[in-house]
Amino acid sequence: MNQFIENLITQIDAFGVPIQLRYKNKTQYQSMIGGIFSLIIYGTSLAYAIMVLAQWNSGNILAKTQTQTTTIEQTIIELEKGFFQIGIFNASKNDINPFRNESNIILPLLIGLVNTEYMQPIPIFSSSIKSYYDNSTRDIIQLNKMNLSFSRTSGFAQRQYFLVLVKCTQQYIAGHGTCASDDEINNYINNLPGILDLTINIKQFNPFTQSFDQITKSQYLAIENISSLYTQIQFQVTKMSLNVGFLFDSIQNYTFINNYEINNQLVTKQYSHKLLNQDTLAIIFLRLDTLQIESQVVYPKIGEIFAQIGSIVQMLLMTKIIFTKLNTKFLEKEIKTRILQIYYSNQKKTTNKVETIECQNKINNNQLDKDSFKRLEVKFDLLNIIYQIITLQQLLQEFNDLDKLQLSIQSRQQQIIEQNKKKSQIIPLSEDNEEDQLKMNHLHKEDLIDLFDYKY
Repeated sequence: MNQFIENLITQIDAFGVPIQLRYKNKTQYQSMIGGIFSLIIYGTSLAYAIMVLAQWNSGNILAKTQTQTTTIEQTIIELEKGFFQIGIFNASKNDINPFRNESNIILPLLIGLVNTEYMQPIPIFSSSIKSYYDNSTRDIIQLNKMNLSFSRTSGFAQRQYFLVLVKCTQQYIAGHGTCASDDEINNYINNLPGILDLTINIKQFNPFTQSFDQITKSQYLAIENISSLYTQIQFQVTKMSLNVGFLFDSIQNYTFINNYEINNQLVTKQYSHKLLNQDTLAIIFLRLDTLQIESQVVYPKIGEIFAQIGSIVQMLLMTKIIFTKLNTKFLEKEIKTRILQIYYSNQKKTTNKVETIECQNKINNNQLDKDSFKRLEVKFDLLNIIYQIITLQQLLQEFNDLDKLQLSIQSRQQQIIEQNKKKSQIIPLSEDNEEDQLKMNHLHKEDLIDLFDYKY
């Protein structure tokens, strides 16, 4: 039973190795030309692998990205400080800051809209920051952190905002600052038109650094005293799933604003009067778009990088077919040469061919090489090798006496000589002719090779 289990386990061994013959104490035949091209292939593969791994490590291999536009069901997003900024230019009064908290001329009011309910107006005053364009100091309005939300389901507060620019009144500025005189306010308003500079900072994902870059976009809007400017800004939300795993998934989720859409129109003073029961210069409505971008960013893992390298290396190794055939030819040539050296002791191997050492018999070297290699082509046949082994085995079993075996071989040689005489392939020998005798001696050795050939 134990033997049966041992045999069963041995038979399912997936790591068995073939039993190989050895030639010159090696299991493989290798040549100089194959070694040179192997170095070229391995060097090229290593250089390519280092290049790809360096690009992957530095983030220069871009991630796979899938993007689709979907409808928002429910979302909330926090706007960072400085996300939204407003400045004003007045050609005739460009040295006056109308948004200051003392002697205020134009009062910005932030009004929250939660579902359908308006919140209490909050006055916002200017702050001095460096200009995005020339690093000069500018007085602008910037919104502090606030939340925008959107939902299609009940029970979730939908939050939007109005930013309204009105002439300063004590009703809204009380406790926060003071208004300029009526003459100063009217003089400034009557010298409009002016230009509102809307600056919005959005985010964009940088696939090379795997971080978010801030992108600043500006819009210029004209305001005047005769009519009111109504501007609706819809912020587009992007929900991104970022997979930066080395070997396994490592997912990070982000929600941010990556773009916006702005629509402008002029409305009458009567229309704008309905919001605050007073005339307005501009109404800016801030809300989330009802559509969002869903994005999946997947960076290649180390396994994918190795697969990419392996595919290129595999293509390079396809040249193995060519050099395997060359080595096969070289091996066959070398083996045939060694066999001829065994049978003809008066020959030696040179670089390209087997040359016959000149001896007294003056045998034709070229004809010998050509005929010898041609005869060996037959002997390399597998069926011929098996046939010769079987024949030799039968002879050894038949002859117990070596003298009898030698007589049998000489008899076989004589039969071959007689057959060649009949075919007129050789000249009849003369015992007094020394040169013919040398040819005969050589013929005996050569024909001995054919002694047990399989006849097709």
